[in-house]
Amino acid sequence: MSTTLRSLSWPAVIAATFLYYLLAVPWFAPFAFGPLWREAVGAGGDGAAAYVVPLVGAVAGTLAMAVLPQRVGAKLGLLAALCFSLCAVATDAVAPNQARPVAFFIVVGGYHLVGLTLVSVVLARFRRTR
Repeated sequence: MSTTLRSLSWPAVIAATFLYYLLAVPWFAPFAFGPLWREAVGAGGDGAAAYVVPLVGAVAGTLAMAVLPQRVGAKLGLLAALCFSLCAVATDAVAPNQARPVAFFIVVGGYHLVGLTLVSVVLARFRRTR
């Protein structure tokens, strides 16, 4: 694993991580999906964890995408989101504490679908230009 991590394009990993993380700003904003998300979860996430946990998740998701072959760009991001993120989000959506499970799945699942696709495109682009 350390050999794989040494061979990564770290500027691409950092750029893709922050792109994924910062996608949440417009995605969950009041003019976009923010009100639907708050209604779906039935509460707000306003503490420090609401910022730290998504950043850690963006780092983990980006690193996972970075160690996979990037020959397919956006296709890999879509596949990873469909196979991993959307399955986890669907499981969370049907938890009894979700006020509106379908809305939760659409908003949060859509965020990860778009986010991982962007990550994959950035990583593939940096890999081709190295």
